[in-house]
Amino acid sequence: PYSVRYVQGRVSGVVNDAEGGAEKAVLLQDGGRIPYDWLVMAMGAKTNSFGVPGVDEYALQFSTYDDAVRLKDELARLSKDAGSGGNGSKFPEVCIVGGGYAGVELAASLVDRLGGKCRVRLVTSGDDVMEQAPDGQRQAAKEVLAGDGVSVMTGRVVEKIQAAGDNASASVSAKRIIHTSDKASKTQKEVIEADIVVWTAGQSPALKGEQMGKQMPFKVNEYGAMETDRTLKVVDTRNVFALGDVAIASQQGGGL
Repeated sequence: PYSVRYVQGRVSGVVNDAEGGAEKAVLLQDGGRIPYDWLVMAMGAKTNSFGVPGVDEYALQFSTYDDAVRLKDELARLSKDAGSGGNGSKFPEVCIVGGGYAGVELAASLVDRLGGKCRVRLVTSGDDVMEQAPDGQRQAAKEVLAGDGVSVMTGRVVEKIQAAGDNASASVSAKRIIHTSDKASKTQKEVIEADIVVWTAGQSPALKGEQMGKQMPFKVNEYGAMETDRTLKVVDTRNVFALGDVAIASQQGGGL
């Protein structure tokens, strides 16, 4: 019932009013150009592998709807194999890397969804799960994980992930091998084996990246987040706002 125009496309850049009075517009990869008076940037975040070898190849991401569907399909396949005598008739083994909100919620949800018919291990480099959360929330999370039988490994840094077997790169069903070390000493090595690895260890704003940064003429911090004032208006702009994972509040005032 509203006067809304829906456009499905991929953004290639933005022209704002700071560029010599040029028409303000969002540029699309197919050559399209969408003029605007006011612009809201809300592209969210993308998975950050922090350069750990094997994450992109052998771990599932958990940032988008498609990621969730892929994880669901993989779990269904493993559960079917176990029920038919495959996979050694064992419950699926899932290793979640990352002990923040996403990792903890996912671990508990998997146990609940599969009725306990899975083995879940959570690995985090932090000294505790949900380190940024209030004490009460953190304690409640640990009690839930313990009650669900989730094995939690704290203070472990993932060095690389690889697939098991001689021809592992060609095998979707190959076991995943996670190489970890002690965060403090980096000498105490431990290898974890799992059917599925889910990476929830970090995200970065969708703007992060040299190419994307050049296409968006807005001020960002070192992590790629757009700096805003208290009203969520992007600093040094008149008509651009940013919200969600792509934005960060600045200490500056109202800007222009």
